[in-house]
Formats: sequence, structure tokens, C-alpha cells
Amino acid sequence: MRWYRKIERKLLELSVYNAYIIEGTTMDHNVPGKRKRDLQAFKLDLGHALVGTNCLRKRSVGRPRSENC
Repeated sequence: MRWYRKIERKLLELSVYNAYIIEGTTMDHNVPGKRKRDLQAFKLDLGHALVGTNCLRKRSVGRPRSENC
């Protein structure tokens, strides 16, 4: 791995961790009946938010079908 890729990955990890800390100061994590959200769950939610729920639809020949995303 190139040296600049290591620095890029480290800066990305630091920025995700800083976002997690900032979220912890603005949101109450200890809601009764819910578990505390850890860093791994935060990373998964962040990844899902960045990728989104876009669907790729292929054009097909024939009659159209209803497709759910």
C-alpha cells in the first residue's frame, strides 16, 4: 500500500470517529429501552446513508414487470 493511501485511510478513520463523538454530544444515547449505539453501528449507518437506496433497473424486452427496490 502506498504511503499516501495509509494517510488517507487514517484521516478518514479520524473524521468518522470525530463525527461519532460529535453525534454523542448532540444526541442522547441512553434512551430508555434502547441500547447504546457503538462505533461499528455508526459506521454501518454512515455507509448506508452515503450509498443510499438507489436501484439499478435494466431495460428488458417484453412486457413490463413491477420491481420493488
